[in-house]
Amino acid sequence: MRLYRQQKGQILLKDKVLSPSKRSKLTYFVMQDPDYPLYAASVGNEIMLGRQVTETLRNKAIEALENFLLVPLKDRHPASLSGGEKQRETLAASSIL
Repeated sequence: MRLYRQQKGQILLKDKVLSPSKRSKLTYFVMQDPDYPLYAASVGNEIMLGRQVTETLRNKAIEALENFLLVPLKDRHPASLSGGEKQRETLAASSIL
């Protein structure tokens, strides 16, 4: 997030060095407690909440559910998740911006 200037080493993604500007575009900072931003009736709906639902968004949501290991939880109410699962759900939602 460029809070500190890199002193040494490299950060790679798929064997390619990431510049500071590219890293900041790929970085998500979740400020809220993951217990509170739970509004939708299911995890699947929660990660798309507040966005216009399109086929592209649905595909991104499915990919996020897979990437964050949430597919088995997609129909559960977000309030029923463990703390770590809630954190993963919040990150999944931010990853499809």
